[in-house]
Amino acid sequence: MLPGFGCGIEGHTRENDQFGTRELPRMGIVRKAGKSFHGLVARSDLASQVYFWVMPHISRRLWPAVQQRLRNSINSVAWPNIALRPRSVKLGNHTEVLLCPHLQEFDMEAALSRRLDYEQEVFAFLETRMMRYGSVIEVGANVGVFTLFFAKRLTGKTGPGNIFAFEPSRQAYQRLLQNLEINQISNVVPFNCAVGSRLGLFPFFEPAGHLTNGSLDADFARHFASAVNTLPVLVVDGSFFESLPGLQDPVLLKIDAEGSEAPVLSSLEHFIRSHRPDVVIEVLPQYEAKLNAVTFLKRCGYRFFNIAPTGLVAQESFVAKPSRDYFMTANS
Repeated sequence: MLPGFGCGIEGHTRENDQFGTRELPRMGIVRKAGKSFHGLVARSDLASQVYFWVMPHISRRLWPAVQQRLRNSINSVAWPNIALRPRSVKLGNHTEVLLCPHLQEFDMEAALSRRLDYEQEVFAFLETRMMRYGSVIEVGANVGVFTLFFAKRLTGKTGPGNIFAFEPSRQAYQRLLQNLEINQISNVVPFNCAVGSRLGLFPFFEPAGHLTNGSLDADFARHFASAVNTLPVLVVDGSFFESLPGLQDPVLLKIDAEGSEAPVLSSLEHFIRSHRPDVVIEVLPQYEAKLNAVTFLKRCGYRFFNIAPTGLVAQESFVAKPSRDYFMTANS
């Protein structure tokens, strides 16, 4: 799941911080001025295009906190439908990728910053392990941020390994293909479908205005917007993984299925028992119980680690803290 921008720095000013209480009304004035300015620019396609051509050259030199406030202000107004040019950003500590940013989306950060802050601890952790794997299977690739990272870091034992990326959202899938193209990636096999407990066509729920939060779980999607678009998508089950062309062990399996992580794991039981992949999975508080009910993992000897900013934290079961991302391994 990808974070929204509404809870960023601008909503985090404390009354007793170093600026004092007088800073609060001043910050409010600055926010209103920024919103008014961006609203004025957004009235014109040409002005918007010029603004987003110039702004990255300025914003990438600003402090991170100021960049965050700028993103909040930009996202507070409605912009015309303009294309933004691809930008180079750093993931983790060492991985550079080109990312095509989009207004009102999490990847907009690429236009304003040299680093993508999204899930930095996961990227940094995986940078230390990617040389171990022959292939990656990514369930819930979205626009391809992790896909690009995997393609850059995966070397394989006999050459670049394959990444198999599954994304059911049509719009996110098109952006995934766009990001693969601008990075000239050739070792990714993308699938415009979901992974679930059964093979077939099933409804996919996309909350309006929240491209990154589409789900096979209707309740999950409704958490983000009252208006939810429903469309049929192809869903494959775990048996499909057994026939993936060019799959090389050891496998890294990454699952970010927006509330459907437990059904995905259950569907992949045979594959997991056969290949014993390392697993990176998102754990959300409201889905802890469902994930902990998937008991075959412990019977297979899997150990659970929360991927925290300070490193791995061993856990006996899934608990969505100190962070929501987990690493599981049954290997030494």
